[in-house]
Amino acid sequence: MKQCPWEKVGYIKDALRHLGLDYMNIDKILSDEYYTFLEDNHNVAFYSLAIGLEEYFETYHQVCVYLSKYERDNKEKINYEVEKNSVGYIKCYLNIAIHIQHFFELEIKRLLEKEHVLFAVEDKGNPIILNKLLKNISLSSEDMKNLKSVEFSEAIDRLKKLVEYGILTDEVSVLFVKNYKLLKALNNLRNTIIHRGKRIMKYCELDDFFSQYVLPFVRDVFNCCYYRWHLNQLKGKGVYESICKIIDEGKKATISYSKIAFQKELARCNLFIYKSNIQKGKEKEENIKRIIARRLSPYLDECYIKDAKCPCCDNKTIFIGRDVIGFDIDELGDENSTVGGFQIIHIPIYAEYTECGLCGFTYNDFIEIV
Repeated sequence: MKQCPWEKVGYIKDALRHLGLDYMNIDKILSDEYYTFLEDNHNVAFYSLAIGLEEYFETYHQVCVYLSKYERDNKEKINYEVEKNSVGYIKCYLNIAIHIQHFFELEIKRLLEKEHVLFAVEDKGNPIILNKLLKNISLSSEDMKNLKSVEFSEAIDRLKKLVEYGILTDEVSVLFVKNYKLLKALNNLRNTIIHRGKRIMKYCELDDFFSQYVLPFVRDVFNCCYYRWHLNQLKGKGVYESICKIIDEGKKATISYSKIAFQKELARCNLFIYKSNIQKGKEKEENIKRIIARRLSPYLDECYIKDAKCPCCDNKTIFIGRDVIGFDIDELGDENSTVGGFQIIHIPIYAEYTECGLCGFTYNDFIEIV
């Protein structure tokens, strides 16, 4: 009689246990033995912010081949093209909505906890733990595990009251409370995609939201003394200038989504340049060949190289490429013919774009390169 796959799995598990190689116990998934405790989660918050910003800078790159000069000044047409070809954009949006909010949630709870741990946890908790907290008695790892952190909405409401009553007066807390409505909006953005996954902000509206609200707030945060080191990091990576230019575009009566796209692509590729240690405008020939060989997409070829410098890395490494973005239908033969008949064929539709083989800067005629 044949053994079913599940019985086979059970047999393997028993054999592994016999050898002392035990499977993870799902009932102990929250036990300390599976985790490392971070005394300071400050860096976790900034990893989240970095992911969220990088994904925002990626949004144009994901839809580049579907946009052209014909959509450049038409918000509805831009949104329509992105919606039609939205797989890459959806991926970016998920990370934006989750990680930007996550940064602010961790930072708000850090501010509350810095004043007192009780401000950052649920007040209807274990009375033994509450007693220890009130008397400044150190908590065991088991106690820490049983502490329930407050939800984001409750955390920002508590921060607001502490600032309004003059209990918290530091510039970061005051700035966060000043942007109370924006923080609530970011939380709603995260919740709508997390809990049901059915609503995402349109491409142009996301640019409006970031250029007019999110990035100005992020810039103000980084200009606080507490975050000065991170501000210098942003400047060193070549991202801060693009953030400022996107903010400037958001102040205009008519926003140019083409200009915002250009700055997003500059920021995206400047981050790649920083991570890859590429030398702007003076990369060695052997390094150029090696990096291009690694990065070159199947649609790019050296015979398509242009005698032009990349707008981002300033090296002469610009190629012309093309992607298949759809198909036209055509007919071969004569449907009335008695010999052979006719057949329907699919003709590929190509979109041309320009790409730097070194840093990956990609654009087409949607963006005007001056």
